[in-house]
Amino acid sequence: MFSNKKWMTLIALVAMAAMVLSACAPAPTPEVIVKEVPVEKKVVETVIVEKEVPVEKEVVKEVPKEVIKEVVVTATPEPTPVPPPEEVTDFAAVPEDILVKVCEDVKAAVEYDDDARTLTLHLKAPFGPTMQLLSNGWASPLDQEWMVEQGDWDGDCATWVQYHDPAAEDSVIFNKENGTGPFKLEYWKPGEEISMVRNENYWRTEPMWEGGPSGPAFFDRVVYKIVDEWGTRFAMFQTGDLDVSYVPRQYIEQIDPLVAEECDYVTGECETVKADGLFRLFKGLPATSADDFFFAMAVKPESSFIGSGNLDGSGVPPDFFADVHIRKAFAACFDYDTYIRDVMKGEAYQRNGPIIRGMTGFDEKDPPMPVFDLAKCEEEFKLADVDKDGIPAGEDEDDVWNTGFYMMLAYNTGNDVRRVSAEILKANIEAVNENFKIDVLALPWPAYLKQQRAGYLPFYRIGWLEDYHHPHNWVQPYLSKAGAYGYSLGLPEDLQTQFDTMIAEAKSITDPAKQHEAYKAIQRLATENQTSLWGVQPIGRHYEQLWVKNYFYNPTFPCEFVYGLAESEDSPDPKTFIEGTIGDPETFDPAWMYDTASSCQVWRVYDPLVHTERGSYEKFVGQLADSWEISDDGLTYTFHIREGVKFHEGGDLDAHDAAYAIWRGLLQDRAAGPQWMFWDAFFGKETAEGYAIEKANEALGF
Repeated sequence: MFSNKKWMTLIALVAMAAMVLSACAPAPTPEVIVKEVPVEKKVVETVIVEKEVPVEKEVVKEVPKEVIKEVVVTATPEPTPVPPPEEVTDFAAVPEDILVKVCEDVKAAVEYDDDARTLTLHLKAPFGPTMQLLSNGWASPLDQEWMVEQGDWDGDCATWVQYHDPAAEDSVIFNKENGTGPFKLEYWKPGEEISMVRNENYWRTEPMWEGGPSGPAFFDRVVYKIVDEWGTRFAMFQTGDLDVSYVPRQYIEQIDPLVAEECDYVTGECETVKADGLFRLFKGLPATSADDFFFAMAVKPESSFIGSGNLDGSGVPPDFFADVHIRKAFAACFDYDTYIRDVMKGEAYQRNGPIIRGMTGFDEKDPPMPVFDLAKCEEEFKLADVDKDGIPAGEDEDDVWNTGFYMMLAYNTGNDVRRVSAEILKANIEAVNENFKIDVLALPWPAYLKQQRAGYLPFYRIGWLEDYHHPHNWVQPYLSKAGAYGYSLGLPEDLQTQFDTMIAEAKSITDPAKQHEAYKAIQRLATENQTSLWGVQPIGRHYEQLWVKNYFYNPTFPCEFVYGLAESEDSPDPKTFIEGTIGDPETFDPAWMYDTASSCQVWRVYDPLVHTERGSYEKFVGQLADSWEISDDGLTYTFHIREGVKFHEGGDLDAHDAAYAIWRGLLQDRAAGPQWMFWDAFFGKETAEGYAIEKANEALGF
């Protein structure tokens, strides 16, 4: 039988057990279940039964059942651990809502008002070269409605990733265009020629500058002839089949005896040097370009340019140039003086880093100019440790000095200056060690660029023409992980981080003296690590027929400003302009292009918002924007979009077309393309993918 005291004791014990379990068990709190348990109770009473003789008798009485609440403490379940969120490092792992937010941020940075005909740009920080950036073709307005009809992005933030990082051929305007420019694309026959016809409805009614062009172009047709072989091109030039021609520098001794006039590129005044000559020459043109050799420190193993892919005398390993001594050996084996004297005919400056002469950060003596030294070249090869066994190659029978190597060095077809420079280097390296073999290989321009971007070229010769006049436009392409050449450079992670940090800091400095020192420090570090084999900064020349009129030089122009040119009646075909040159363009898509051949073509069929003045890269005239304002803090640019402009296919230019072109470019953002400059200006970043990954990590609390 349970008494009240027993019940109290039981309840106390249960409570104590619960407390003990609670104290010992991990969270969550143990589960407590309350059960109702019926208990039968019987009561025994003593009563007196009246009989003849009174008798005491025990009687058992049934009483109603009593319900007792029983507390049962169950075992505590082991909680399922929740893993902490992982930092996002891959663009493919960025959540969809973040991707939408990236697009919305882009649209917030680039706003339009069709009624007011305004385009408003909001920058992350003041950016001096903004107008230079907009004067190039990358932000040329596109007819949004027409683009959508062709199958391009419609501006929906939910779908932009489908159009991100396309191959050149995947763009709907890869080989067609719908610009507003003075010429229209007639046809493109790859490897042969490109033909454009005059836009009879060209919108410009007032001269671009005093004495500048207006209205439809002078020429009915412009033909870009691709003639890779110099002898053929030279013969065509002599017979008058070309109006202008690309002349490799080592061949000027062939053409200079045929020059009739030499002209001053600043004043335009000319002096007759040969009365019966054929051509006009402008020389001494200060170039904002360079030609260098570039290394790739982590080539894809399947590359055909590294032979066997092993250190066996028949190839090189994919990370061959990751050894700094190999890079320094190549640099010491290049004969800079011979190249400048015999190939460039003395019309070039030697380079000592990514930053060109005459720019902030350049110092002719610091760092020192590279020196041709075969003994030093041999020494560096012997110091290398390509097989990474800790033994210098000169003392290791299994390393490069004793095994030898084979690789291919690429350049673009028709560029004989680059070919000869490669042959000079090849001869010197093979002279240092008979087991070293290099083949010099020519590739068509578009194929050459594809191989470079894909990471297949271990070592190659190429040039850089600045996008805007600032040292940032030299150190970023050469050294940044997102740069046009830094993209495939493959620097060690710690060194890459050091460069990226220094580049960002130098760009943010406003004090000229401090900025100069910051960029010079980058120049030094690049040289110490021999990130490239620095070549030359050329001094330019321009050859043309005597019947060509109105040529002027602007160092920012990728090629002749054909809209401003004309011809006299002495021309065999005054209304057709024919240019002889090398290499196909990669594309007609303004947002995708990032090579000179493409820029020349896009520049003729599209119009930018603004245009540089005749001979300046710091003064601007209105193009598709007829006026603009810049806020006092340098963060907001408002452009007023010109009225009455039609696209080649008949659509009207509106403010949203200008905004759409910039949105599309920023989000398309193909690898190693031009859009890093716009990401840099608007967001302080270099790529759409990098920005998206950063936003995803911010959302996770990183």
